[in-house]
Amino acid sequence: MAPEPIPEPVLLFLQREIESVRELETLLALRASGAITTAEALAATMRSGARWTEQQLEGLHAKGLVAVSTEGEGPPRYGYAPRDAELEAMVDAVADAYDRRRSTVIRVIFGDSGQDVLRTFSDAFRLRREDGE
Repeated sequence: MAPEPIPEPVLLFLQREIESVRELETLLALRASGAITTAEALAATMRSGARWTEQQLEGLHAKGLVAVSTEGEGPPRYGYAPRDAELEAMVDAVADAYDRRRSTVIRVIFGDSGQDVLRTFSDAFRLRREDGE
């Protein structure tokens, strides 16, 4: 049985809002942790550079997906906080798609149209006639 296709709104979100697989993984790691954390602490769990992770978090903050707090001493702290329920539901759908169809999601992020990915997959099962038939 073929896996369920990724819904069109999820494909569009990935194409329009997610700039890299690392950005998506940063978002999903912060979402999964459920904690307010520093870029350095999140980077350690992701086995990534702190500065790189901080850049990803700042980009996600600009998109309304992550809250940042600079109050008090120490470095900024970040938490998963979509700006509204609709965006939160979209991230839930993206997380589900990434769990079920990781390679397809990665191809979409790298610029392959989701429809092209699905078309290529379905074409693999299309019966073709031999020349002369």
